[in-house]
Amino acid sequence: GAGTLNAIPKLWISEIEPNNTTVVQDNAADYDPWLELYNSDSTAYDLTAGAFYLTADYDNLTHWAVPNSSSVAAGARRLIWVDGEPGETSGATHLHTVFRAGALTGNVALVQINNSRTTIVDYVNYSLIPTNKSLGNVPDDNSWNRQIFDYPTPAALNNPTSQSNLVVR
Repeated sequence: GAGTLNAIPKLWISEIEPNNTTVVQDNAADYDPWLELYNSDSTAYDLTAGAFYLTADYDNLTHWAVPNSSSVAAGARRLIWVDGEPGETSGATHLHTVFRAGALTGNVALVQINNSRTTIVDYVNYSLIPTNKSLGNVPDDNSWNRQIFDYPTPAALNNPTSQSNLVVR
């Protein structure tokens, strides 16, 4: 019968950089695609106990399970490498998915098993994000207002400042 869903967590895919060649290196010194989760809640989320997944395939919503002991503290951001290099995962600190985000076009979804139901918590569909730019939320917890960032901010507050808006004196 019909069940009750738990409240959707206040977790957001707040930024993604699918074509990173100079911005930030992972723990294996690679420049790889990454995304940032942002927890806008006042409590931490244990991503393992919460049964969270990431996927780039809407037909396979549980493609990559977030590894054990991974969490996002209240008000914090969590960088995850969407590079298809899970062997580079190191404990709960450096997380690498089994799939690679498409450099030019793609999608990524944050999924949770919620009261035995598979629920998309947040998702990003993107295309033609320039190299070394990112797509992010403005503000960080607003998935309805995304824009290209000239200045990617992995694991930091999103910066919507555009290069064309800078004033040089």
